[in-house]
Amino acid sequence: MASIPFVNETDAETAALLKWAAGRREAVGAMHRQMAHIPPLLEAFELYSTMIRSKLPLDRELWGLVILRTVQTSNVPYQWRRCVQIGRRTGMDDAKIIELWNWQNSDLYSERQKAAFAIVDEHCLHRPARRVAAEAALGLLTAPEIVAVCTLMGWFALTFAFIEPLRLSEDDPDEPPELVALDDQKFNT
Repeated sequence: MASIPFVNETDAETAALLKWAAGRREAVGAMHRQMAHIPPLLEAFELYSTMIRSKLPLDRELWGLVILRTVQTSNVPYQWRRCVQIGRRTGMDDAKIIELWNWQNSDLYSERQKAAFAIVDEHCLHRPARRVAAEAALGLLTAPEIVAVCTLMGWFALTFAFIEPLRLSEDDPDEPPELVALDDQKFNT
């Protein structure tokens, strides 16, 4: 069960807000029903989410791969299940998704994609005192693309900040496990 009650969806203003949010995406979930406690938060979240989905200067595959690698490093199965679907909608097959565990040694990814993964791993896994991956990526990615990679990492870090402490995954309906799940995987560092 979530750690705090969900918003009262019978309230007319709340119902209208959630209907508006549902119209911007396929469905609203537990995170939206918690954010609706603060209506301007949910409105801003949806507007920013639209920008993340439609305006970042990354090709769709790189966009999906950065999301998946960021979520993978968090080890949050609830988020992984949702983001695998994002990856598939960009045209990725399961083999490419599974291989993210071993991206450094894989021939499935371009040098551009590996440069983006290095930025994600440096920030989300290794966290050295001095970060150098973004600078190293400049020969392969443009400055706006590097900023977009960092934007996606930050966006998904925000969603993790809601999912885990509010225990949102506990109220999620039972779902079949993903074929490319996080189970028993080790990060290739």
